[in-house]
Amino acid sequence: CAPRSFSSGAAAACSLCAPGSFSNTSLTVTCFLCDPGAFSPGNATSCALCLPGSFSNASGVGACDPCAEGSYGGSFGATGCTPCGNGTHSPTPGRTAPCDDCTAGKFAAAEGLPECDPCSPGSSSTPG
Repeated sequence: CAPRSFSSGAAAACSLCAPGSFSNTSLTVTCFLCDPGAFSPGNATSCALCLPGSFSNASGVGACDPCAEGSYGGSFGATGCTPCGNGTHSPTPGRTAPCDDCTAGKFAAAEGLPECDPCSPGSSSTPG
């Protein structure tokens, strides 16, 4: 079999590697799984790293997942995303840059929030 495919030994025909796996040599009897932080759409000779703003936390995935609202991913090959810290937020999934500071009069008292909450009447906050 050519790279990107395998033969289970008993089978006369070659099969293409499934999504999440690859084969980079000829005469392969199995395809290899992509590591966490990488993916393969299938029929591949290698795995690609997840792009910033996305991640994979398992072996053998066919596509990376976008970072959720309230988090960001700034590097290639991520196995998880960084939650927004206190005083910051991100309403956008797949974000690649650190989270935005809350504006004056709003706050984020917990990590990983997509939006900042308004301050209670009679209270205030400074940006961040």
